[in-house]
Amino acid sequence: MQKKYALLSDLAEEKNYDKYLDALQQEGLSKAFANQIRSVLSGDDEQVRIEKWSQLQIPIEEIKILKQLASPYYIGYGNPAADLLIVGQEKAFDVVNNPELLLLESINNAFQWRKIIEGKGAELEFNPANPREKHRKPLKANHTWSKYAILADAFYGIDSCSKNISKAHKESAGLTLFDKAFITEWNVVPNKKNSYTNLTELRKTVLSSDFFTCFKNIVFAIGSTKVQNQDKIKLVFPNIKLNELPLGNYGKSKERKIAHANVNGSNIILCNQLSGSAGWKNHHIQELGRRLREQDF
Repeated sequence: MQKKYALLSDLAEEKNYDKYLDALQQEGLSKAFANQIRSVLSGDDEQVRIEKWSQLQIPIEEIKILKQLASPYYIGYGNPAADLLIVGQEKAFDVVNNPELLLLESINNAFQWRKIIEGKGAELEFNPANPREKHRKPLKANHTWSKYAILADAFYGIDSCSKNISKAHKESAGLTLFDKAFITEWNVVPNKKNSYTNLTELRKTVLSSDFFTCFKNIVFAIGSTKVQNQDKIKLVFPNIKLNELPLGNYGKSKERKIAHANVNGSNIILCNQLSGSAGWKNHHIQELGRRLREQDF
């Protein structure tokens, strides 16, 4: 636990985002708007940041670059000391219609983890260690977190993650998805629909850090096992050699496949996004969790 939090601390540096704003100015972000954002992030109180953020004056010409404000230094949600890391494609919300989520769930993420490391997590409006404190309603079975909960249950041989994700947060009892897994994203730019954005250099640096690569089991739920997607994983694990494995059939004749490799004692999985729309059946996800648990590859 202490080692993981030490590695996490290395990522929870907000000065990195300030440098990122400098880079965005080279791409068209105005200095005036960049300084407005810096003013929001200058405080050490999250509630003050939220209030300042709500008062931002966003020029029309800046709307086109609004998505790019999502932090490439985003760390994630859940338990940093878990044995299971799930890397999703991207966050699924509309930045223009949900600007508060851009601050709470992306830009402020490193700040929030620093607060948690300092023992001040209770002060946070949004706690990335348990985002269900914000998203309190029961989640539908086709929600991505519901699919992640099935995987976590199968991996650990429990059933509480799925039970809790389908209930209102106040009704949760026992271990939850965010107790048993850590979740991050391949792309940091939120999109309501899959954008298929390639990994940026900054994001590659973050995902290649010791904090992420030392998880014992890493599921890259970012695409099929095609060669071009396997090549994406090589951006994080350069010498990886993935082997395709079947999990079962879906539809009339389609075969659910994953790709697996063991790198320095860590199980690395490449698979399609874990969602109902990607054709995943629950028993396929359970089979993936079982294989991870039993090291059956």
